[in-house]
Order: sequence, then C-alpha cells, then structure tokens
Amino acid sequence: MGQSDPDPGGSASLYQYFLVLLSGLGLGRPTWAPWLFGALMVTVTLLSLAPILRGAAVVVRQIKGLWDRRRDPRRVRRRALFADHVESQLRRLDEREEWRDHRFARLEAEVETEGSRNVLLPRWLQHRRDGLRREKSLSSALQRSSERLIVLQGEPGSGKSVAMRNAARALAYRAMRRPRLDSRIPLYINLKHLRPADGRLDAETIRSFVLDQLNRANSRDVEQFLDDEFTAGMRDGTWLFLFDSFDEIPEVLTATELDATVGRYADALYDFLHGMNVSPGVIASREFKGPRRFGWPRFTVQRLTDRQKRELIHKADLAPDAEGQVYAALAGADPMVNRLSGNPMLLGLLCEHVRTTGVFPNSSHAIFETFVKSRLERDRERIDKRFSVDPDDLRQVAEEIAFRLTAEFGVGLSPSRAQVAELLDDTVISGRPIDPARLTSLLDALEYVKLAQAPEGGKPGDDVPFTFAHRRFQEYFATCVVIREPDRVPTEALLLDGRWRETAVALLQTQDGDAVDALIAAAGETLARSAETLVAPADPSAFQWPLNSLHLLDLLDTGLAGRPVDVPASIRASVTTLLDAAWASQRRHYQLWAVQATLLAEPSTAETILEESFASKSVLLRGAAYRYAGRLPVVSARLSRHLRMSLFDQAGQGRLLVDWPSVRAQLSRLYEPRPHIRAAQLLRWEPLVTGLLVVLTFVSGAIFQAAEPRLGWLAGGLAAVGIIAGFWAAEVFVNRAQSRAAPPGNWAASAFVNACVRLMALFTGLGLALYRESGLPEPAVGHAFWGVLFLLALSYAVIWPTAAVAAVAWGAPTRLLAWPFLPLIVVPAAVVAFVRLGWSRRFKGIAGTLAYLVALPLLLKAALWTETSHPRVAATIAVVGYALGGLVGSWVMVTYLRHDWRDRRRLLATPGHTVLDADAMRQVVRRLRSDRGLRLLASLVRRQRILCTDDAVLVLDETAVNAERRRWENEKLPFWPRHLIWWRTHWWSRLSTGDLSQQTLDELARLVAERTESSPTIGRPWPNPTTQRGAADDPRRAQDPEVASASG
Repeated sequence: MGQSDPDPGGSASLYQYFLVLLSGLGLGRPTWAPWLFGALMVTVTLLSLAPILRGAAVVVRQIKGLWDRRRDPRRVRRRALFADHVESQLRRLDEREEWRDHRFARLEAEVETEGSRNVLLPRWLQHRRDGLRREKSLSSALQRSSERLIVLQGEPGSGKSVAMRNAARALAYRAMRRPRLDSRIPLYINLKHLRPADGRLDAETIRSFVLDQLNRANSRDVEQFLDDEFTAGMRDGTWLFLFDSFDEIPEVLTATELDATVGRYADALYDFLHGMNVSPGVIASREFKGPRRFGWPRFTVQRLTDRQKRELIHKADLAPDAEGQVYAALAGADPMVNRLSGNPMLLGLLCEHVRTTGVFPNSSHAIFETFVKSRLERDRERIDKRFSVDPDDLRQVAEEIAFRLTAEFGVGLSPSRAQVAELLDDTVISGRPIDPARLTSLLDALEYVKLAQAPEGGKPGDDVPFTFAHRRFQEYFATCVVIREPDRVPTEALLLDGRWRETAVALLQTQDGDAVDALIAAAGETLARSAETLVAPADPSAFQWPLNSLHLLDLLDTGLAGRPVDVPASIRASVTTLLDAAWASQRRHYQLWAVQATLLAEPSTAETILEESFASKSVLLRGAAYRYAGRLPVVSARLSRHLRMSLFDQAGQGRLLVDWPSVRAQLSRLYEPRPHIRAAQLLRWEPLVTGLLVVLTFVSGAIFQAAEPRLGWLAGGLAAVGIIAGFWAAEVFVNRAQSRAAPPGNWAASAFVNACVRLMALFTGLGLALYRESGLPEPAVGHAFWGVLFLLALSYAVIWPTAAVAAVAWGAPTRLLAWPFLPLIVVPAAVVAFVRLGWSRRFKGIAGTLAYLVALPLLLKAALWTETSHPRVAATIAVVGYALGGLVGSWVMVTYLRHDWRDRRRLLATPGHTVLDADAMRQVVRRLRSDRGLRLLASLVRRQRILCTDDAVLVLDETAVNAERRRWENEKLPFWPRHLIWWRTHWWSRLSTGDLSQQTLDELARLVAERTESSPTIGRPWPNPTTQRGAADDPRRAQDPEVASASG
C-alpha cells in the first residue's frame, strides 16, 4: 500500500474526508496516511463485530432448531409438549393465586455475583470477578445469567416467587414456540413440601422430590417423558431448576439449630445441582433462614422505585380521587409510607385498602385487616349459602390454624387436611368442637374466598394439601392470635425462638400498645444485660458479641426499620455500647455487623460508624454503609460529605471506570441517589474529558499557527496526553497498593498536584510543538482570534478538572448541563474560601504555588539545555533510568506471578474430600506466599471446594486480625520507618508477617461472617406455646431426656 493507492479500504469518499482532515491539521498527505486509515477501518470493523455476532448467533439458533426438527422430530416435539405442560401448570398456579401478568411490575435486582461470561469470547478469555451490579428486570437477569447456582433473596412480599414464575413462563413459552434439542426448559419446584425420605436427605432425595413435583397431574405421558429425558437433560444442561420457598421447608421453619438444618438442605441441593448435573439452579428464600453461609452468588430483589410505584398504582385502576390520595401520601417523607410502598404486595394491598375504605392506612396490619374483612364480608351470603359457615368462625379457624402451623414442629406450611384436623383436635369454635364435616366446610370456604388454596398433587380425601394463599397471610393470622392472647407465647420466646421470629417482626412492624411495648422492653433488658457484661479488654480485638445479641439486633432492626422514632433511648444506649466495642475490635466481620445495626444506635455513633465505613477502602464495609445509609430519610450534610469523599477514594483507585456497575448499584441504595450518582459520573469522566480538553488545546494551537508543517503540534499533544495519562495510571496503581485510606482533606492537595502535572504536561507539549532543529523554540504566529482561543483552551484545560473535583467536594451542582460551566460555578466559591483562610495558611498556599510556578520553567529549561548541549548525558540518564525501572518492574512482576502460580497450583490440588482442621489450616496459610493465594483459599472455602472445620475458619480470622494489628502499629511510626517497614512487609513477604490487601480482608470477613453468624444461640429449649389441647409433642423431646426434663 503506497501513496498512489487512493482507496485502500474500499471507501473512496471516507478516505478523501480523512485526507481533508489531515490537511486541516497541517499534516498534508503523508505517506503513512493509507496505513493509518487502514488501521482505523480494521479497528472500527472489530468493534462492530459484537452486535453482528449476536445477530449471527440468533440466526444460528434458528437454523439449529430447523436442523434438530429434521434430525430428531419426535424428541423435539416431545420437548415442546413438555414445555407446554410446564407453562400450563404455571398458568394454573397463577390463576389460583389471582395473579395477572398485566399487573406485574418489572422488578429490579441488585446482583452480587462473580460476574457473567461474555459468550462471544473463547473460554480462555472469559474473565470472572466479584462485583455488584443493578439489573433493570429481575426476570431478564434470571434468564440471561450464566451462573450455575444463584440464591434469590428479598423481603417478604417483594415478588421473588412472581418473578421466578414470570421468568419460567417466558422460557417455557420460548422453548414451546422455537423448540430445539438444546433449548433450556424451566422446572419450577416449590420446596415447602420437601421432607426427608425415610430420614435420608441427599441428592437422591431431591431428585425424587423434583420428579414427583413435576408430575403433580399424575400424567403417564409426563412420567414417560421424564423417565426418558430427565437424566439426559441434567447431563446436557437443558433444564433450569427454579427452587422456590427454601425458607418454608418444614424443618427449616421450626428449626432451633438453624445453621445445622439450613446446612443439611443446602448441601443436598448443592449435591443435586453438581456432579454429573450441569443444569443451573436458582434457590429463592428470605434472607433470614436462607442459605447464607455457602458463598453462592446472590440476586437481591430491591424495593420498588418511584417509577415502579407509579406503574403499579396505575395498574390498580383506582378512582381518580383515590389515586390522587395515594400519590399525595407517597410524596411525603413518612417512614411508614415509604416502607409500605416499597413492597409490591403491600402496595397492592394498600391500593385495595384505599379503594375499600377511602382513607389511607396507618399500618401494614390495617391493610391486611381491611383485605381480610372485605373478603369475608363481601362473600358473607355466598359463604353461608354454599358452606353454611359463619365468617367470624371462618376467621377464628384461620387464625388457629396459622398459629399452630408456627407452633408445631415439622408440620410446615402445607399440611394435609388430616394434619389440620389433628392440629385442631379439641378446638372449640362458637361453643362447639370442630367435627370432620364442619372442618371440611371451613377449609373449603377459606379456599373459596382466596385466603387459602389447595396445591396440586394432593390425593382425594384427607390427603389433600392445605396452605394459605401467601405466607404473609399465615403470619398475619398468627400475629392476631398473639395480640389477642399474649400469654400463649412467652415474650422471651418471641424474641429468641427462631420459630417466632417472623411473628415478632410482624408485631413490631404493625402494632402499637402493650404487646409491642412489652416486647421492646424485654429486648431492651436483654441488650442492657449484654452491654453490662462487657469488660474493656487490654486488646480491643478480643471483644466477643454477647449471647443472642446479634439475633436481637437483627430482629429489632427489621421490625423497627419503618419506626425509628419508636426505638427507646435505653435500647439506643445499650446498642451504642455494643457497637463501639465491636467497631474498636477492628475485626472486619464484627464491623460489618456493627454497620448493619447502626439505625438502632444513638445518632452520633451511627453517623460516626457510617462515616468511617465510607472513608474505609473496604468494599465490604462501604457497600454495607451505602445500604444502611439508604434507609435514612435524610442524609446529614456531614455524612453526605464523607460519602462524597469516598467517591474521591474510588476514583483514585480507578473503580469508577473499571467497576462502574458496582459503584452505581451501591449509590442506588441511597434514599435519594441522583446527586451522588451525578457526582460519581463527573469524577468517572473527568480523566477522559481532561484528555479531550488537552487534545482540543493543541488542535487550536495547530490551527493558530499558520506556518507549515504542524506535525510538532501532534507530537506535543500526544506527549501532553501521555504525561497526564501516565501520572493518572501511576496514581491509580499507588492508591490500589496503598493499605490505608487517605484522610478526607487530601482531595485539595491531590487536585493541586494534578493541576501542576497538567500545567507541566502542557508546557512540555508546547515545547515539543514549537521546537525546531535549530534548538530554539519558534514563536507561534497566526490569526489573533485563534490565538485568544488557544489561550482560553489552555487555561480551561488546566482549571476545569480542578473545578470538577471541587464541585464534587463542595456539593455544587454536577448535572451534565452544568459541566461546561463548572469553573464559573466553583472559582468564585474558591476565592471566598481562600479569603476566609487564616493568614498563615493563605501565605503557605501562595508561597507553595509561586515556588512551583518558578521551579517548573527552570526545570524545563534545564532539561532542554541538557538535551541540546549535552545530548549524550541526557541519553545516558534516560537509558539508566529506564533500565533500572524495567529491571525492578520485571523482578516485581516475575516474583509476584511465581508466588501466585505456586499458591494457586497448591490450593487447587487439595483433595476435595479432605476436611482441614485448625492445625492443617495453619500449615496451608504458612505455606502461602501471595495475597491472592490467601484470597483464593477463602473463596474456595466459601464455595465448599475446600472443606474445613469451624476452628479452621477461625485460623483465617486470626490471620486477618494479625494483619490489621500490624497495620495499626505501622501507622503510628514516623514517615521513613513506616515506609521501610512497608517495604519489608508487603506482598512479597510471607502472609504471617506481610500485609494483606483490602480485597483479601473483605473475602476473609465474608467467610468468617457466613460461618459464625447464626440465629439465636438458645441457652435452653423453649416449651411449646400453649394450645387449647395442650402442648404438642416435640419429637426431639422423646429422643433427648435432658430436653424433656428441661422443658418440663
């Protein structure tokens, strides 16, 4: 390709425009123009391949479907028919629950996962890393995810089951309409019917249960299809298992040793979804009683956004006055209204309450009460005529069933009618016992008014399953019994017995009066005793959470989240004492739990903990701080400043560029996230805008200079951009390597240094642009207008980045339209701030600036003199500097990679069946030489690739505590000793004496938190709540005489 080739890319017009552009820059028609044009065309072509490949993938799937239908039409047809069967089963389930797709709001999901693969890249290029992102549609996120196992979690009524069924119906419809041999068919399984088979709980138990649930219709064709295709589908990955209601498994519901019970079922599901099974699975559960300790990727259903609230209210089809009343209430800042409206189920019931009563409710209990009353009163005549049942009796039976489903061990939420009859034995309603015929009529009536339902799969007669329409209704009816008869469940059992945790939360969320006051008072006394037992240890890291304190804090935080004014001062004082000790311990998982309880502490302590979490470089603590600061209706000015300072820290580490989805998801947790998201976007784009401004500066200079050629301006611009980019990259590297977070006030010094670097880069670029072979700079001459434009561009390129940083620090407007005018917005405020400084600080600032402005030209002139007068000396200095830098960098890189490779090979070679105890774990940690090796070890333990005991996990906790202790001690040293110790204790040292990165400390904290966090550690077994027929038999009492004697 040479100068004579006019059209190297096959597009003559584009090439001609390209030549005109080069001529406008003063470069003429250089010989390398065709090569540059060809390289640009190849780059554009490669960048455009992604959408082309995605479109080609769709075409390939269509062709493959046609080929499959010709190659094996019978099997393709059977798969399509089974997909139709799945879709019809889900449609009938939705009809029984009165759910309609047109009333479904596309829920957002905050996804905390390892990251998903790009399917267009080869496997060896597919990169996975931990992160956090926000998906606009939960259903789409479930369909697109490439994870093998996902935990879907959310608060009650947040729409987990609805979103799973909606995604399942979409996938089943696609597999039915466009059948292929490898099309993925969803299998929706409700786990609340799961029980061990003959005392055995393993992968085979799960398999049998899944097959039984898939053929609830008892169809021979479905059974034959599953016999032929189920194993093959697991092996080929053509199933998508959607396991719903993990927290409603009967044994999990009534478990007192919660971690052990959850672990058994989670292990069985894990074994079923692994081994020879490559089909992915999703497990939906509430966070409490969910599989939290296994390091599985999590999808968290977020509360409704304002747009989603408006969408659901519009779909409720309210009268204009009622709709306006709902909107007016949402416009306020009432915490109770915000809590109700953020939940899809509660918002729907709230709209029904306003439609029925014409007034806005004062609690969530009121909207359930209105809904139940409207169902019973609306159909009173039909109920009496059809079933000969009084609605008051019907409600009393519903309450008694709901209460005893919670009180009895192992019954679950879907008992058979025979089990319901046994539960209500000797129960008296309206002065007479419930005989079998009357019970049948009552249960049929509950199903008729849609407060209960009969799941498919039950056999005729007494084996027909019975369940409430939603678990929220069961909890509401059980709460009604506790409110009406508080003596039936001891207050201490409500607080510390895991079975009654949801009832206690419902009481705190919905009720006022003596019952709630007694519950809060008892919790306050327990926390006060816990705070009194604390003794200030000589070593703060020796702090241990008192017995049951974590469970109580979690219960109170969940129950009083919408009622912060109802938290008594005594509880705040006790919680403050606990959180101060936990935060001072410097154990990261303790600090994480402290952040999660900040809303119960005194405001000053809560604000301090959140501020220090934002200032921390720990992504774990910062994410928790965002989550809990988002529950504050108003963020104080001081806390907002610390939040903005954390954005500077993240920008300095480059996270705003390389990890923007995670940062945006964290900021979206705030109650009013837009100002902070805009500030983060400004800091994110500031380096790129700075580079663009520098380029435009040299373009205006090239246009201003009339003389030819203008190649020097191109070289000067590239040099200036290179210097600024190199300094930014070095700053990011240093910030990532630095262990200690920078103080909040350092943004001003950093902005000043960066401004000086830009000024030096621009002067260097100008020197190259005006340099001539004679050795003397040649003054630029040209039109005066372009000269003024050049000077303005030069000043703007220096001032604008500093103005952007100052705008974020001072909370100035950061909307996109305000970006060009930031210097006009910030400079006056900066002048006022400078005038307000004391004389000493003002003198120091002026002296430092003048010294830099005087030294910079002298240094540049000295470098230019050395280059022209003593070129050999300048070349020698450059060669020696580059050689030393290259050798040191190569040694660091090779050493790091060698340690990392050895650690990875050693850990991956660990046998999967080996269980490491504490001594074995110490040996493993002692042999590790890289920080990433320890992080990999923690990750493998979290994901159960390496098995270990709880004592072995404490060894990893001890390693993290020792690293933090060394860091505290080093921070107290003077400057030079601290940096010399940093050199000896950084990543190339052994982990027992070296430093640990924030990522590794976060991973260790996640592991320890998942393994040690638990529901209440009950000091004694609680007796069963009293019922009208006496306490139910607990099978564990028959097995353990100590339990029997203690409860007696």
